Amino acid sequence: MPIDTDFKLYINSLPDSPGVYIYRNKNSKVIYVGKAKNIKKRVKQYFQSGLLTKKTAILVSKINSIEYIKVVSEKEALILENQLIKEYMPKYNILLKDDKDYSYIIITLSEDYPRIFPIHIRSLEERNKLSKNNVLLGPYPSITKFKNILNTLRRMYPFRTCNIDINKISKDKRKCIYYDLGLCNAPCDKLVSKNEYRKNILNIEDVLTGKGYKLINSYKRLMNDSSDRLDFEEALKYRNIIKDLIYVMSKVYINEKYNKNSIDKTLIPVLNNIFNKVKAENISGKWRIECYDISNFQESYTVGSMVVFENGMPKKSDYRKFKMSILNKPNDFARIHELISRRLSHLQNKNEKDMSFKSRPDLIIIDGGMEQLKMANSSLTAMNISIPIVSLAKKEELIYFPHSKVPLRLDYYSDEMYLIQRIRDEAHRFAITYHRLLRSKGMKIDRF
Repeated sequence: MPIDTDFKLYINSLPDSPGVYIYRNKNSKVIYVGKAKNIKKRVKQYFQSGLLTKKTAILVSKINSIEYIKVVSEKEALILENQLIKEYMPKYNILLKDDKDYSYIIITLSEDYPRIFPIHIRSLEERNKLSKNNVLLGPYPSITKFKNILNTLRRMYPFRTCNIDINKISKDKRKCIYYDLGLCNAPCDKLVSKNEYRKNILNIEDVLTGKGYKLINSYKRLMNDSSDRLDFEEALKYRNIIKDLIYVMSKVYINEKYNKNSIDKTLIPVLNNIFNKVKAENISGKWRIECYDISNFQESYTVGSMVVFENGMPKKSDYRKFKMSILNKPNDFARIHELISRRLSHLQNKNEKDMSFKSRPDLIIIDGGMEQLKMANSSLTAMNISIPIVSLAKKEELIYFPHSKVPLRLDYYSDEMYLIQRIRDEAHRFAITYHRLLRSKGMKIDRF
């Protein structure tokens, strides 16, 4: 909104939620992007006289309009802020850079034998310099879990982390301990060709950027070929690699783009197959899937989670959490009925303002078996709402339907199963995280 006599009124209408604010000049050019725990409070601070530095005051004098994007958490605001800075390269983000530093993973493709390691970057200049001829993944709010992921990947695809110049190494250089541990394939001793080494690096890049399913498919073909040749030992080796890849990919945080129209085209056939198999239709045009889970501990702090995937990717701004009102009764079936009923009540409310609750899912997935599915489906029936709904049981990963006793068993290593598992696991993670938060704070349960 342009700055005018109603500007203060506009600022007061900004949301009290985490997100990103964007300042544009009179030519509609983005001049600054910032993140905030509370968008309204943060933006107000820019317009309090006497509290600004000289550089910030110059920035404020150039602001002609303000935009904002709401997200769920400060972590998402950090990631979105940096994505938008990359996209717009705003002038005052460079001039007003502060002491924040951001965690990335760098793949040094500029080197003959690339390295992969975490790195902290403190400015746009540093990032731009490092990204030239290299690959930068991130930023990430925390690098700790990525160190663990890199350690797992390094056992599968060995690579070096030393800063030795391979081209200037002496002939009497000995292989280091990482070679003995199977974590490096010793390019320093010419034990691996440049092409073979870089193949490992590119495989790791695929996994870290969410493209690991291509590797899984190739290993599946190798596994099947080995079985056909009755080489079961080799087939077992490939099966174990596939399991490791699935595990790693389930831990990788996909740094999604906040572009409602973007979709990874490779996911379209996967989504098509899922929707065909569960007899659902892409009515919204976004392949909107909502998944629900219940988490409790000794019947205390029982919570429910709702996660949303659109176009095969998580839409974290649409995630919602629930404190359950049914307490002190070991009845997960009643709780899933309450959870779905409460979510659907928002869908039926014509005055609903929450855009996530207002959006109609194309498919609902319940974390559980046939009994949980029956209770969830009874909510749909009672409210006269027709939305395809299925459940995914953990033990054998079977997909159940409301009116069929015969479950669907997908190929465990298929792209379809991987995506459904990822959605289910994300609902479980989101519920557990919220549950632990309530327990740590010792909060009383209030229904909302």
